[in-house]
Amino acid sequence: MPFKLSVRIPDYLSHQLEDAVDERGVIGARTDIVCEALAQYFKANAERDSRDEMEARIAATLTRVLKDVMQGRNEVQLLTAMFDCYLRSYFMHTPPVPREAVDASAASAADRYDRLIRQIPEMMQGGGGALTEFQQALHSRS
Repeated sequence: MPFKLSVRIPDYLSHQLEDAVDERGVIGARTDIVCEALAQYFKANAERDSRDEMEARIAATLTRVLKDVMQGRNEVQLLTAMFDCYLRSYFMHTPPVPREAVDASAASAADRYDRLIRQIPEMMQGGGGALTEFQQALHSRS
């Protein structure tokens, strides 16, 4: 059963409503126009709520992405610092290779490099990142 409602509206809306009713020229047009206006109002509210929910989901996603980016940035800084320490140590403590041992040293270096390259995919599959592996290595030595 339809709900009957009496409302007071400002004069400017009343004039617009009467003009629209006259345009339609149909009995019950006033009710139809008010019902259409209410339907549009509620639809707009639902769309606004939907946009607000979407905005919240996007904000949460961006927060997670920012966290991941910051973790990546920290890992790059860690790796840069570790690499710098390694190079300083290498250049300070590794004597030059004697000329007669250059070929054997190059072959040994190539073998070690190949082993390193084979180990990288295993390290990457762990998914923890360099910082996590570094922290685990520190804890396992403690």
